[in-house]
Amino acid sequence: MRTDHGKHWSEQEMIYALSTLKQFLEYLQQRSAFEAPHQPIGKLIWPDDVGRKANYYNGETVKYIPESVLQQIDQQIHLFPAEHLPVFILLRASGWRISDVLNLRCDTCLEHSPSGWWLCGDIRKTNVLNHRVPISNEIAALVTTQQKYVEEHIPPERNPRKYLFPAQKEDRTGLAQSADDFRYVLTSFSKKAELTDDAGKPFRLKAHAFRHTKAVELINNGMSLFYVQKWMAHLSPHMTMVYAKLLDPTMRRAWEEAFAKGAVRIDPAGVPKSVDPEQLVKEQEIEWEHIRHNLDAVRLPNGYCFKPKKANCPTQETPCYTCHHFCTTPDFLPNLSGKNARCVS
Repeated sequence: MRTDHGKHWSEQEMIYALSTLKQFLEYLQQRSAFEAPHQPIGKLIWPDDVGRKANYYNGETVKYIPESVLQQIDQQIHLFPAEHLPVFILLRASGWRISDVLNLRCDTCLEHSPSGWWLCGDIRKTNVLNHRVPISNEIAALVTTQQKYVEEHIPPERNPRKYLFPAQKEDRTGLAQSADDFRYVLTSFSKKAELTDDAGKPFRLKAHAFRHTKAVELINNGMSLFYVQKWMAHLSPHMTMVYAKLLDPTMRRAWEEAFAKGAVRIDPAGVPKSVDPEQLVKEQEIEWEHIRHNLDAVRLPNGYCFKPKKANCPTQETPCYTCHHFCTTPDFLPNLSGKNARCVS
């Protein structure tokens, strides 16, 4: 590329310039500056524009917190500054980026349903609005306490956007707490608690490591990659598969095989067809809350029926396999052989 002044820019120079511009625009949006673009930065500057490499997400870039370090944190948590502890706990419980945790709003960040409590907020990097993840009663109580603190101690004019974690400094009036300030707190805590890795070397906590740690924790606890992808608000399953590489080889193969199988439906001709998990997300036919509330009541010998409990279906025990509420997996296919797979309703 050549500029108006006749200078030829190399590809590397262009990537650096666009990357710097992207960081500057993100800074303006984070500070809610008047000059900040109204559109998400991801829609203005695409990843490919700044030279994003296809193999960027690999096992070497996943910097999760080892179990031994987590144990040290639990033992030394009393050394963590009390005013920053709620952010720390939410960061660890949610697996969200620090910028998204600090962007939580008092009036919209907490929801309750028959299945439990949910943390709600916007994932700005991938533009996933009103994203929800389940949280425990204890975490919900912490959020409620923080909401009351903000209501009682922070005047509305100092927090017009109703941040859950409003900045306390005068020069940041009206803004959320600074992510850089929290990163500094993490570094100071790491040194004060004398955290060390398995090799005995000093371990420095980084905010984004909690996100990687949560993804690994979900996988190790048996959550499918499909739901881990939804929890982490990843745009593609390839990003989620990175975390499976951290498991031992046997477990990793099991996860990859399970992910490759996907879900299966029976088409009107009685032929089993695989279903793309991303398609299921778009159709919103499999929702976490719905599954948690209904799955045990509608599990069948040959698959799953996702109909609501209140729906009266006389054929549920012998389901119509073409019904959009019915879904099965390859493990059930031997039970389906010789059966009529056509819908008779």
